[in-house]
Amino acid sequence: MSVTYAAILPVREVAVSFLSGLLHAERQRLGTRAGTRSLGCFKQAVLVIRWLIDGTRISQLASDNTISRSTGYAYHSLRCLRTMWGRFRNSLSISRSP
Repeated sequence: MSVTYAAILPVREVAVSFLSGLLHAERQRLGTRAGTRSLGCFKQAVLVIRWLIDGTRISQLASDNTISRSTGYAYHSLRCLRTMWGRFRNSLSISRSP
């Protein structure tokens, strides 16, 4: 049996939207067709931020998003974030809720 609960990330929505936009741009650059990914850019951004901030286990992130663990590992991959990490880190630190 499991217990469902809601949680709040200690970042402003603008940080999630910023990362979501970066992920969307990366998908466009790669030519990813619409509807071919398990998660949309916003949900993927939340997954990545949870992993970065809280260190949430990939298996938990996958379960929370109803995706396979291997997909969770693919989504948390910082492959596309490597090129944009500086911009995102600055946005995240500026956007943290007090």
